[in-house]
Amino acid sequence: MRVFLLASVVSLPFVLLAGCGDDEGVGGGGGGTTSAATTSSTSSSTATTVASTTTGPPSDITPTITVANLSANCMPAIPADPVTGTIDVTYDNAGDMPGTLTISSATLTLIGQAGNLSFSFSLDPHDSGSVGAFGSVGVPHTKVDGSGSGGQPCDFCGAQGTLSITWVDDMGGSAQDSVAIPSFSCVQ
Repeated sequence: MRVFLLASVVSLPFVLLAGCGDDEGVGGGGGGTTSAATTSSTSSSTATTVASTTTGPPSDITPTITVANLSANCMPAIPADPVTGTIDVTYDNAGDMPGTLTISSATLTLIGQAGNLSFSFSLDPHDSGSVGAFGSVGVPHTKVDGSGSGGQPCDFCGAQGTLSITWVDDMGGSAQDSVAIPSFSCVQ
């Protein structure tokens, strides 16, 4: 019996040491992960970050649009909502509690010879999912087919614009991020 107790007492410090330590090789001491921002380059609109703001009581989650890959299919017949694509967002939680941001609006604003277009649409998934305390998660959002409204994007092929997304949290706070669209791509 003494040997068993001695073994338990001797192994206890090793268990405690195994639970401690630095995990810098797996995302740093903060527990978050680092993701590189990229821009799309395949026959779709390229995006660069314009602004990111947060208002209201903080959820401590900051969304950042890292890739906006939106385009319009304008052939052979133009549907009411020709826009397709994906938007990648990184959600960084600086707080000590997990949280979720829900998308309240996504709008593509285009400026062209035909005037201005404000085209709103839905994204799937509609939220960030749970973002752990001091964590970071990347979420690919897909534009929901047929959800767009506000005019005809095919009249704005090659136009410059801005993609803006607004989120809300469970505490009444909101966040927004925008990216520039240098040239809106269309299949014609």
